Amino acid sequence: MTEVYFDKLYEAARQKAESLGAEVFELYYSGGEDLSAETFRDELSGFSAGQSGRLSVRMLIGGKIGTASSTLATPEEAMELLSKAAENAKLVEKDEEALFCEGGQTYREVKSVPFTMPSAREVKETAMRMRNAAYASSEKISDGTSGGAYAAQNEIFLYTSKGLRLSAHSGGMGAYVYSVLEEGEEKRDGFESAAKPLEEVSGEELAQIATNRAAERFGATLPQSGNYPIVFEGKQMQQILSTFCSVFFAKEVQQGLSLLKDKEGEKIATERLTLIDDPFFEGNPMQIAFDGEGTPTYTKAVIENGVLKTLLYNLESGKKAGKASTGNGARMTAAIGTKVYNLYIVPGKNTREELFKMAEGGIFVTGMKGFHAGANVVSGDFSIESEGFMIRNGQKAEPVKSFTVSGNFFELLKNIAAIGGTIEDMHPGYSKIRCPDILIPSMPISGA
Repeated sequence: MTEVYFDKLYEAARQKAESLGAEVFELYYSGGEDLSAETFRDELSGFSAGQSGRLSVRMLIGGKIGTASSTLATPEEAMELLSKAAENAKLVEKDEEALFCEGGQTYREVKSVPFTMPSAREVKETAMRMRNAAYASSEKISDGTSGGAYAAQNEIFLYTSKGLRLSAHSGGMGAYVYSVLEEGEEKRDGFESAAKPLEEVSGEELAQIATNRAAERFGATLPQSGNYPIVFEGKQMQQILSTFCSVFFAKEVQQGLSLLKDKEGEKIATERLTLIDDPFFEGNPMQIAFDGEGTPTYTKAVIENGVLKTLLYNLESGKKAGKASTGNGARMTAAIGTKVYNLYIVPGKNTREELFKMAEGGIFVTGMKGFHAGANVVSGDFSIESEGFMIRNGQKAEPVKSFTVSGNFFELLKNIAAIGGTIEDMHPGYSKIRCPDILIPSMPISGA
């Protein structure tokens, strides 16, 4: 969609809103296109090419908020949505304060990253190239091994009767290898991906990493139950933080769904921990200068040296707390929620090898699954099936599997003893969690 066309949509909506007597209204659109391909055995098993988009309106009329949305984006549909929103507003039983972002604000300039969608042929050929590299990487390669490639671009428009005229455009592409190895009656898998232009992706490099990850897991045993030093691989800490990140949302706190009520300004974690939310994370091409309500975004420390500096607010939760929005309003069709941008733990100074030396006799956790059932976001408790490697003589040793790591998220933040020096996940996204490795000196695990 071009800005010229969205101007046309907005003008039709503006005229309709005026005829309905709307006090304030906004028109929002999010859409894009995507391509993806994947393989099975020696051929393409799937290819997808699609376009999607959703147009939504939110309006204040008669002291009440009305919303409506549609997958169509035409001037006629924009006007129809205003009529539906006006009808929906009549069903609201209480008057609502108009929480719409004011115009005339200053927004950070986002670095423009040129992006051109690859052709369908390029995506298909890249997927097959990844597949061929995987099958050439080991004699133990088994059925289930696959390669894949993808590309997607997105666009967002937000215009309001308060003077906002905002838009954002971005895109990304990449490829992956999923290796399945078979040895006797045992099968192990490994995965690796890269987010970069398809012609720059090395299938051999991805395949070797994925295949090595599968091969080193053969012969895994069940460790003895007990308390161990634990090094969480960055990708696993990413899963933990992703599961519990909503505890930092002011709305969740106000609804009693987080234990961080009245904790702003207090120490809630080790002083080693600084947690940043950054819409302009270096290396991420999907940067955005405004949130789902049009509020300017900015880089902020959620936790700084262990102190909770701020919760994450949208206009509504900020109003309830007597605070300004932190620019973390999320658009969920026509409704408003809260989101993070690039929420990341600031890396420390330790290499993985140094963490292993500190965690002698412990476990390096490289896989966790079942957070949907094994984690209580309100209490912070979790009990997750895991896998990884024993740590012996300061090195990754024999593989272990099917053990349960139990703990509490809030206590984990307090008990971090060391933080790795790098973040490996550099994949693009408007909302991403990124973490280095971390060391916890003692955690209970249930094994043999």
